Amino acid sequence: GDSVIKTFDLKEQTPKTVVRHIKDNKPYVVIAVESALHLVLKKDGDKWVELEVAEFYQEVLFKGFEAVSVDLAAAVSDKFTETTFGSGKKHTFKAPGKRVLKVVDGKTELIDGDNEVVLDLELFVSGDNKVARV
Repeated sequence: GDSVIKTFDLKEQTPKTVVRHIKDNKPYVVIAVESALHLVLKKDGDKWVELEVAEFYQEVLFKGFEAVSVDLAAAVSDKFTETTFGSGKKHTFKAPGKRVLKVVDGKTELIDGDNEVVLDLELFVSGDNKVARV
């Protein structure tokens, strides 16, 4: 468009991506400044206001999704897609209408979902070894 919603000093930060979302007829803009720094802006009347990233994912993108717990010690379920990765397999969480809330390993709770928002979960398996990327 023709309006400026955020400016950056390009000597300090250069945004990697800018993605626009429309949810319930409301525009949102997500700016990935760095891998660990995302800014979310929401149109409020004639101005843009910044939202907490976790709030955006929970209240906008994941709204209405069923929250599920994933046990890394259990057999890989149908909630994952499988691809070959080196000498093993890579399992990526892909369950329409569902999102990962908790991650456990047997009886050990790794992520309780109270203060975290899981955006992606991949499990790399080779023999008896498993590595999770959250």
